[in-house]
Amino acid sequence: MPLGVERDVRLREVRKPPEDPPLLLCTRRLEPDMDPLTILKAARLLNERGIAFRLLFTSRGKLEIELKDRAREWGIDESVDFTGWLSRDELIETISNAHYFLSASLTDSTSVSLLEAMALGAFPIVTDIPGNREWIVDGLNGYLFPPGDSGALADKIVMALENPELVERARTLNKELIMERADWEKNMDTVVETMKALVRGR
Repeated sequence: MPLGVERDVRLREVRKPPEDPPLLLCTRRLEPDMDPLTILKAARLLNERGIAFRLLFTSRGKLEIELKDRAREWGIDESVDFTGWLSRDELIETISNAHYFLSASLTDSTSVSLLEAMALGAFPIVTDIPGNREWIVDGLNGYLFPPGDSGALADKIVMALENPELVERARTLNKELIMERADWEKNMDTVVETMKALVRGR
């Protein structure tokens, strides 16, 4: 039973993000299991190909200093921002303005971050792990890439940039999927009733 997305986010209108440069967003923790370094390496590859972008990390973690140092070392610090933790309203607004949602997590169950991105129209480009495959079909409503493979991630970002029709269709599909399967209130009611039944059974 996935946690789901709260009603105010589910019902928020999906809007077209600003045109340039494309905003790549990672809301995951800056911790080893989330592997944000793979995302930064992919950004370096995009820069080497002459592709304009803005990469935004909206969290904190033990890798934050290393990531900032690497961004400066690789000459991409002007294209990469680290906001730290945002308020919920700021986060929802930021996701709504993002073109692409990136997650390089090495292991995960269904991620609320992914569900929020899908609800708000950010095109998912995430690792090919079971928790993400429950929601994303590669080439249909997002892209999957092998964990730890920054080259594959960079390629998928380029593919998304070159396929705006696919991205636009995915935004519609993902909104419908969230409305159908990721109702936080409904899902939590089901969890509560299941727990009550278990208690009664004792």
